[in-house]
Amino acid sequence: MAGQLAERIEKLESYLSEDSENPQLLISLGDVYHLSGKFSLAKTCYLKATSFEEGSSIARSRMGSLLLSTGKTLDAFEVFQSLISEGENDPVLFHNLAICLFTHSDFERARQTFESLVDVPEVSRSSEFYIASIDDTEDKPELALRRINRLLESGEELYLRGYRTVLLYTLGSVGEAVSEAKRVLADNSNNADAWSVMATLYTEQLKHDDAQRCLQKIIELAPGDARGWHGLGLIELQKRNMGEAISYFEKAISVLPDSSMMLMTLAWAHFCQQNYLAAEQTFNRVIKVNANFGEAWGGLACSLVPQNKIKEAGAASRKASALDKHGFSSLFAKSLLLKVKGKDEIASKLLESVLDQEVRQGGQKYIDLVEQDLMSKNISMQSLMMNKSDKKH
Repeated sequence: MAGQLAERIEKLESYLSEDSENPQLLISLGDVYHLSGKFSLAKTCYLKATSFEEGSSIARSRMGSLLLSTGKTLDAFEVFQSLISEGENDPVLFHNLAICLFTHSDFERARQTFESLVDVPEVSRSSEFYIASIDDTEDKPELALRRINRLLESGEELYLRGYRTVLLYTLGSVGEAVSEAKRVLADNSNNADAWSVMATLYTEQLKHDDAQRCLQKIIELAPGDARGWHGLGLIELQKRNMGEAISYFEKAISVLPDSSMMLMTLAWAHFCQQNYLAAEQTFNRVIKVNANFGEAWGGLACSLVPQNKIKEAGAASRKASALDKHGFSSLFAKSLLLKVKGKDEIASKLLESVLDQEVRQGGQKYIDLVEQDLMSKNISMQSLMMNKSDKKH
């Protein structure tokens, strides 16, 4: 594949040397540069092509796709939206616009757009795949799995098989997920989703060396897939190496700068490090990407309370409740604010309900993770509660 791309680049560069202002040639060369990972050269070709009226909209669309590939989804969104507002109706434009919305956690609009494309052959299966991803993100993994299974009935694409292993793991079918991930990797060792399942398994088992090996494989295979760096950060988080964890999360964000989920992880890492101002600033970055993300507003409220910005925290908490009243950060923020107001008993009961939520459907609860952390420090929940009781007397 690499050899074929190099050969095509050489041929197109030769043609352009004789016809340097041909927009079609510039776009074609930009496309091959893009596929080869030579993003700066691709950008130069597309920009030059946009200076010609003929092919300008095509070059702008390709520039949007390049921005999407490099994680600059806010800029890509503006490009796609501008072209659509000018009357362009290429289904790929709408598809790529929906990917931007998905990355920004604007799932309602992303779903609407993808659903409008499921009958368009050139983007149908990809749109169904993203709808399944939205189902999964919205805590409906069973629905996502049914959708992926239907797609697999009419085609055995490796990316669908790989994503199916992720869904199985999410649903708690860990054994089946791992077995299938190993089969996928045996067929083709370049499937990032299957490596991600293996990395998650090893991370949860605290087999950090094995997990890191899998995550490095993801980084090698898919430089634009931030999960590798993000996973390395989670390992350092387990080890309580907060500085290293934050460095990895920042690397993940450099790969995918407009990802709400990546930014949320970084924000909570700052919060755990008690760098509440940095947490506040990062939660605000998430809100800039998607102002309707309730978890971000709840996180912002949590970061404001320790800074004694109680009025602003209250406003952010109310916004979080309006958007997602049952969300983890929304309830956590409420418990912190109740504590500040001296309503300790109500705050404690609310916090208990927060910790009783499952991290993953059918998986551990937040309270289980807290107990594991305490046990690693030779502290039991019982002794912790006894200490609290002693302080009351």
